[in-house]
Amino acid sequence: MKNQEYQPYSPVSPQRPLRAEELPITFVTSSDGHNKATVFETHLPGWNISHREPFFNEVAIHDRAPHTEHRPQVIAEHKAKDDVTIAQAMSLIADTVTRDGTVYTNGAEKMMLYTDTVQMVHVNGKDDMDIVMLEKPTEDPVTWATNSPEAMIQSGKDVEIVNALTGIRVGKDGVGEPKTVMLRVRFSAKPFTREQIIAYANTPGNTIAQTSGGLSVANGAREFYDMDKPLVVSMANNMDEIPTEIMRFDTWHHLTKADLKPFICGAVEPAIARVVEKTRESAKVV
Repeated sequence: MKNQEYQPYSPVSPQRPLRAEELPITFVTSSDGHNKATVFETHLPGWNISHREPFFNEVAIHDRAPHTEHRPQVIAEHKAKDDVTIAQAMSLIADTVTRDGTVYTNGAEKMMLYTDTVQMVHVNGKDDMDIVMLEKPTEDPVTWATNSPEAMIQSGKDVEIVNALTGIRVGKDGVGEPKTVMLRVRFSAKPFTREQIIAYANTPGNTIAQTSGGLSVANGAREFYDMDKPLVVSMANNMDEIPTEIMRFDTWHHLTKADLKPFICGAVEPAIARVVEKTRESAKVV
């Protein structure tokens, strides 16, 4: 689907996909991810979406995940498995468990949603095999901007935000296996200088520490990106599959921060609908 005019996903949008069911969704995210949960609730108005704190240990999951292009999917699926396993163990001890625990025994069908996001830089243009994967900077923003090679690696390159969206279906028949869809958003960075990055890092309110790659296209750093080149949204079942394009903006000056947020968070309806479809298999306890 190629469409240069932005149309938000809504119950009346012509972009809204046909589907057999629309499960209630609980977005499981830590407190610093509540902004992402709000984006899902806002930009998927036809869905019943809530959110809660996780049972999993996110730091431990990140520490044991591989540093390859498969990293976001591995992390999202481990979040799902760890969260459900711990919740199930707790539900065996008590009749009710706080924070949505009763859903893991017997109850109405719903889907638990887990995500992970990285930024990938295509360092040799169209050669998709030659990438550098970026996560949130751990240094002080000014220190990162001044010294880190990663602060400059995007300059003049194609950049991709990759979201792993993992769902687990739960209900009266038990708990299903994790099923994942990869949402990929590709665009181009302008050539920029170290001085420009440092100036941005010294700007009050910069989101370097909260953003994979340090430069957020939807949170104040769009000046570093070339809006005269295409922004392409695509999805796939995993990182080894060639992604299918679902939306393209040949230029995107007209897209606001609010327009861009569903793309960088993964709150895009065809991807969510595909996760639900993949979880439709017979549930079994994990």
